[in-house]
Amino acid sequence: MRTLLRNRRKLYLCKSFLNEQGIKEYQAPIEMRINYEPTNSNSQLFTFGEHYSQNFQAIVDLEIGKEFKEGDKCYILVEPPTQHDRTCSKADYIVSVLPQTSLNQVKLLFVRLSGTTESYGN
Repeated sequence: MRTLLRNRRKLYLCKSFLNEQGIKEYQAPIEMRINYEPTNSNSQLFTFGEHYSQNFQAIVDLEIGKEFKEGDKCYILVEPPTQHDRTCSKADYIVSVLPQTSLNQVKLLFVRLSGTTESYGN
């Protein structure tokens, strides 16, 4: 979705891949800027069919949406570590790409990973 640059917030995307042994690993974090927002109860129930107040959602253009795939991890509320961790164990969200892709937009859902609340004082 086309939004003003001032409304876009940064997140760090770690793309997943399978190594030679078939183990899932993650590439180094890439800084991206998109307009994500917390899901409220109405939008979650209508769009995603669930209610969980700590998720984020975004509607992005196709060229940005192609960068995301199911299972990638993101650093949204925390900064990524200075040294790359191949498992992205400190990431606080995981990407869920919804199949409702229109001609020019993709809906994304960022699901909160458990065990990450101590990182930012909740």
